[in-house]
Parts: sequence; structure tokens; C-alpha cells
Amino acid sequence: MYLKRGFAIVDRGLVKGKVAEMSFSSVRLDIDEIRELGLALGTDFLIFGKIEKLDQNEIDPANQEKLIIQITFRLISSKDGAVAGMVTKSVNKKGDVKIIVKGMIEDMVGEVDV
Repeated sequence: MYLKRGFAIVDRGLVKGKVAEMSFSSVRLDIDEIRELGLALGTDFLIFGKIEKLDQNEIDPANQEKLIIQITFRLISSKDGAVAGMVTKSVNKKGDVKIIVKGMIEDMVGEVDV
């Protein structure tokens, strides 16, 4: 999917290495740091993600056994730091999270003009 749309995936180890090498001041990158990292990696976009456990009482007070997580991804332009795409989904942690994540990313990058 990614290569058909003109996207190639950069190895996570390379990304972590570049982040460590560049000694960014915080975990949360500002626009200049996003551009710098994108340039160092030779990428047009970076995907940032977050996984949060949701409070059961807000979702389904009758079913306290389910662990619900919310997954959010943002596709950020390395050129200008603009958000080029975003997806959010709440899922039961017992589901196949890998398949869900893959589908979310495919949906997000599928909307970007390459």
C-alpha cells in the first residue's frame, strides 16, 4: 500500500538514532525540529502517534471488564510542520491492534496527494 502510493517506510531504529544524535530538548518536537528531523531522514512526512487508556466510566459504565484504548496518528509535513492527515480510533485492547493500526495509517496516507 505505502509503496504503491509513493510512500516508503523508514526503519524505526534509524529514526531513534537520528533523534538521539540530534539531541532534541524534549520528547515533543516543535516545527523547526520536525523540519530538521525530516531533512536528516530524507522524508517528506513524519507520523507521530499516541496511545491512551480511556476511562471506562466515560465509555461504558455497564461493562468495566473491557480495556479501551484510543489510538491517534498525525501525519506531519517535514517541509512546513503542517498536519497533512490525522486519524483517531477507540478500540478494545483485546482486538488485533496491529491490523487496526495498519488500517488507520492506510486510511490516513490514502488521503494525501503525493
